[in-house]
Amino acid sequence: MISKKDSVYHMLIANRNVYQPEVFSEILRYLCCIGIGISQSALLYQAECYNKMTPVLLFVQSLINKEGLNGQAIMRNSDFTFLLKATCYHYESTSNNDKNETKSINVVCQEIEAIPSSEAFLVCAPCFNEKIIEKVLNELLSVNCQFLFEKNSLGQYPVHRMITEENYFMNTVTTRLWGSEFLSCILKIVLKHAPKSAQLVNKEGRLPLHIVSDAQRRRFEDSDRLDLVKIIWNAYPEAAEAVDSKTGLPPFALAASKEEEGPKRRGSEDSLDRILNMMIPIEESLSSSFFLLRQQPI
Repeated sequence: MISKKDSVYHMLIANRNVYQPEVFSEILRYLCCIGIGISQSALLYQAECYNKMTPVLLFVQSLINKEGLNGQAIMRNSDFTFLLKATCYHYESTSNNDKNETKSINVVCQEIEAIPSSEAFLVCAPCFNEKIIEKVLNELLSVNCQFLFEKNSLGQYPVHRMITEENYFMNTVTTRLWGSEFLSCILKIVLKHAPKSAQLVNKEGRLPLHIVSDAQRRRFEDSDRLDLVKIIWNAYPEAAEAVDSKTGLPPFALAASKEEEGPKRRGSEDSLDRILNMMIPIEESLSSSFFLLRQQPI
């Protein structure tokens, strides 16, 4: 049920059948394009409000519940794919602090349309449940996964960004509830269709396995890191014997490293941090290291 707190996108989608199809399409595209410059866009509604649906999620549920469409048919709906791409476009613009106010509606519309559906769905995957993600993402990547081999302006490929950037995917209720299992699920699907992306090196010359193995990256718990290490190793086992250009260490040594990042500081607080760090159970901190060493013994 739509409430007074819901956005104009929600109201438009909920009343989609009231409009002629071409009128609905025109209104939707206009709203999406003029809303790009707004920092708190209703397109990203679920990212700010607990237990609320983004417009794109409301749309897909409407197509499933009211029209009985499956994942493949939904992705053939031009209005839905445009909304999906617009959500991705705005999310990335907001995350990168891009300024799009000076662009005309026509230019923004063209840039939105140019985004591959597979890329848009991947970035917005947390808007959907696990069943929809697995089915639709598999279908989309089987058709087009070329964007996975394209660097951004910082010299990072999508596979590196998924591992290193906490805001690569939309931060929604689904992401928070799913936790670390979300990234594991996504990486399995991505590497299934683009296994060679595990061979890509970023601007620093690091392979995905180097990054995910590095125990100094505090984003992952060691138990979660082991699952990701296995997934990436399965796609490119040879990476287990490749020396990391940044540290000069092989992956198994990176996984065992527990030194602090950055320059060492003085003070009681810093000493406490080091003591607490040493209290990490050794069997957990070395699990990834033992796995990699077993695959590529020296």
